[in-house]
Amino acid sequence: MRLAGRLRAEVTASYSKPVLSTIVSGDVESAAGATASETITQIIVEGNLLFALTAENGARGRIAPFVSGGAGYLRQLHEGQTVVDTGRTLQAGGGARMVLRSSASSNLRVGVRGDIRVIARTRGVSPDGVTHVAPAFGASIFVAF
Repeated sequence: MRLAGRLRAEVTASYSKPVLSTIVSGDVESAAGATASETITQIIVEGNLLFALTAENGARGRIAPFVSGGAGYLRQLHEGQTVVDTGRTLQAGGGARMVLRSSASSNLRVGVRGDIRVIARTRGVSPDGVTHVAPAFGASIFVAF
């Protein structure tokens, strides 16, 4: 959603089921080398601000670079959904949007977008209890009106 001029707000949500695995070592009961794993259900809802570095006029084929940043809520449910971990995400990055089709009569635009971000996750499922930082890359198709 456009807020003012080049500033936009966006909300994203994701749902995934990652598998957590660990290899047991140094066990006194001779279980060394055994693998323990669990599938968790992970839900993330994030809010972001996006600032366009160049004015977007909806021109077809024009590449519009942007910077973005935001925060989110992280909820992870362990197998059996008996244990819940919650945390936060913080992210910063940038990318570019390119309009592929536009309609002047309806102000409808369809295009592609690429992102590069750094995401920090605090709390949630973490064996060491520290904030973990990782890169993220994405590509998407957008419809704007």
